[in-house]
Amino acid sequence: MADIVFNVALGRVAEKAADGATLKLLVLQAADSDAVLKDLDTVSAVLANGSTTEATFTNYARATLGSITVTVDDSGDTVKVDCADITFSSAGGATNNTCTDVVIYEEVTNDSDSIPLVMLDAAFTTDGNDVTLQFNANGFFSAT
Repeated sequence: MADIVFNVALGRVAEKAADGATLKLLVLQAADSDAVLKDLDTVSAVLANGSTTEATFTNYARATLGSITVTVDDSGDTVKVDCADITFSSAGGATNNTCTDVVIYEEVTNDSDSIPLVMLDAAFTTDGNDVTLQFNANGFFSAT
């Protein structure tokens, strides 16, 4: 699988980040194909997809993205969005997961209203140690 931008969010990721929307991250332990997922318009639709499941490892909870920055590069004609790395402390233990992807979404009132923005490859297996999701130095999103 590759990193994707959900169709409903094309052109909106930088706008949401710049406007101070609450951006959250959820971890998937299984995901359908990119072609199927990118057409889904809500977090509940992503999670209702029969081949897609949210992580259940010990100490897992959806994380709010912090230190969000939006950088407009006029000379390179790009915009980049970045955030602080996210750590799940003592991830796993009694309940371990092999995880495949993370979804960054705009949290509204509930999953039925929340908009998935991007899905990033994030393959890891929990074993009771800390897991840190370290975003690319250029950010988790870039558009031209």
